[in-house]
Amino acid sequence: MSINPEAIYLRTQDFYDAVNIKVLTAKQATGVDVKGQVVKFQDGDEISFDKLVIATGKFHSSVIASGKFLKCLFT
Repeated sequence: MSINPEAIYLRTQDFYDAVNIKVLTAKQATGVDVKGQVVKFQDGDEISFDKLVIATGKFHSSVIASGKFLKCLFT
């Protein structure tokens, strides 16, 4: 499935470039080294990160949770 990246952007490409955010589509990650802050891809590429968001689909999940860590939970 081919996705036009601009169709999913919430901001302009100039904004993402200015704040050094990379949106990757059609890339399959094979591993994440959390300590080393590196994502490895099926094609052999690797990319380092300071912060990482993994968005795997268009449907959100509802989570029923309570407790002191609730403010750190995002779906």
